[in-house]
Amino acid sequence: MDHSYGELSDPVLFETLVFDGPFDGEMNRYCTWDEAVRGHSEMVKKCGGVVKQKPEKDDSIKSRFDILDL
Repeated sequence: MDHSYGELSDPVLFETLVFDGPFDGEMNRYCTWDEAVRGHSEMVKKCGGVVKQKPEKDDSIKSRFDILDL
């Protein structure tokens, strides 16, 4: 779903949203995959989590989403 809501911008296709804890409700949205991975990693660290490293030479869809899991 494009979260740009018709504004004159690139499609906003990715989102990081925090549930619970001191950062509950903090959200960032991103236009590109690279922005989303970088922004999500920053949010995970801000919330005290550990970011998993992406496996090398594995371009499968599942491995792309595994990096976003805590």
